[in-house]
Amino acid sequence: MASHRDETRAAPWGRLWLLYLLVSAGLQLADGVAQALLLKRGGLRLLPPVFAAKGALGMLLSAGYVPLAAALGPRATLTVILTVSAAALGGSYALVHAGVSLAYPALYALVEGAQTVFKIHFGVVLLACLPGHQGLSRVPLVYSGARAGALLGGVALVLAEQLGTAPLLLGSVGALLIAAAVVATVPISTETGASAEGSDQVSTEAPSWRWLGRGWRDTLSSPLLRAIAVATTLLVIARHGLRYLYSATLAASFDEARLAASFGVFVAAASVITGLLQAMVTPRLLAGVGLGVVNLAYAITVPATFALGWMLSPLAAAGAARLVESELKMAIKTPVSNLLYGGLAAVQRPAARALVLGVVVPLATGLVSGMLALLPKTTRSWGLAAGVLLVVATLAQNRSYRRALGEDGEVRPGAETALTPGADS
Repeated sequence: MASHRDETRAAPWGRLWLLYLLVSAGLQLADGVAQALLLKRGGLRLLPPVFAAKGALGMLLSAGYVPLAAALGPRATLTVILTVSAAALGGSYALVHAGVSLAYPALYALVEGAQTVFKIHFGVVLLACLPGHQGLSRVPLVYSGARAGALLGGVALVLAEQLGTAPLLLGSVGALLIAAAVVATVPISTETGASAEGSDQVSTEAPSWRWLGRGWRDTLSSPLLRAIAVATTLLVIARHGLRYLYSATLAASFDEARLAASFGVFVAAASVITGLLQAMVTPRLLAGVGLGVVNLAYAITVPATFALGWMLSPLAAAGAARLVESELKMAIKTPVSNLLYGGLAAVQRPAARALVLGVVVPLATGLVSGMLALLPKTTRSWGLAAGVLLVVATLAQNRSYRRALGEDGEVRPGAETALTPGADS
């Protein structure tokens, strides 16, 4: 008879898919509303300080996440993240409706913060529920739920021209609350962290700040975490450069309602394509050519997109930038990045993800905010340079991942992997 733990790990990917669909639909809808309101009511000049603010918010939320996850466990933590996010979006709608000017940048930062904390925790849950080679085939399928959700959110954004932009936030609130209810039906193991590996190094009740401190020390000592941190920094710089470029083009081309609708049309179309890629192509690519090749392929698209901006029309360049910065990142890079943490012991993953997503990403966001404020006219040039360095860093990241598994391709003691045998070649 299969153990409860085996059943937990074998069964949940379909409900995890549904959960991600709902969260992605809600946050995609909120993201489109937030971008349209900020760009048209606040102005492009607010983007650099808002980028900095969302970086600081991300650090604060990630620091709060560590003790929360240790105290409540994975299921309750996920429920809290979703319900608090829904409440915050509801409050933001009230402020926008009241005409409070600070509501526009605050909403933008809030959506980014909610996405950050959800990504940190959902990645930990996925690696616990879908470990090892099972994760290689199932994790991309679960992430395809995000594309289906983005499609729904994008379609809903088209309603901005009929209903107005701000009221669509209520749809985001509803989607997140339904997702919180779905959490109760997902068989999430309570044995994340140390106990999932049978390790006695750190108890799940150990002081959570010690976990974060361990993450800092491991970043200095682990080649894999160092490589992840460096590559993540460069990706954040490049992605914000792309986001600034396409935001400037779209803000100059459409009014507020039309801007929100244009986000919706693009996201809907892109989500169909990338969702099919994620569900049908990415798992086969990972199994066929390996995680490293797929990781490198996405990295190459980043500098290529910056370079194409000099050759394409402004709107075509904006569409390509949005596709690579957001849709392909979610469809390909996000599941690949999550699988890279499989090269670490399960006991290290919560602190490592909180460190990278909650400290490295916000610090890199603060850096790129300064670059955008001081050097906005050269964004495409320094973005291209960051993209080229990202390709180099990705090669180092792939090498460190292979070494973390051992030269024979076997998992080192205490760690799990999602790498296929062919991925070492």
